[in-house]
Amino acid sequence: MSYESMTTEGRLAAASDPNTPFPCLVELADDEDDEVRLAVAWNPSAPPRALVHLAVDRCSSVADRARLVVIGQLATAKGRRLYLSESVESLTTNYPALAERLFSDEADDDSLHM
Repeated sequence: MSYESMTTEGRLAAASDPNTPFPCLVELADDEDDEVRLAVAWNPSAPPRALVHLAVDRCSSVADRARLVVIGQLATAKGRRLYLSESVESLTTNYPALAERLFSDEADDDSLHM
């Protein structure tokens, strides 16, 4: 489904809906409207691929929220000795500098803010 022909309100509703399919959330993560992208970042069903993309968004509130979610997912996975392979692979492939900072042993909350 293409969201290009939908109104901003329609795209915002889809971006906020936890039942929106993953491929649609990935598409909406590239929306022109900051509020739509922020809604994707707040969506509990947002896939790692969308969140990693949003972690370097031009809008700081979108990027900050997405980074918090990615860091939280990775910390939870690391604590359980599970790995979010899609997040890690996408992050290291597309954003190597951010990945290096996230996985650094010296990383702290201040060093992760971009």
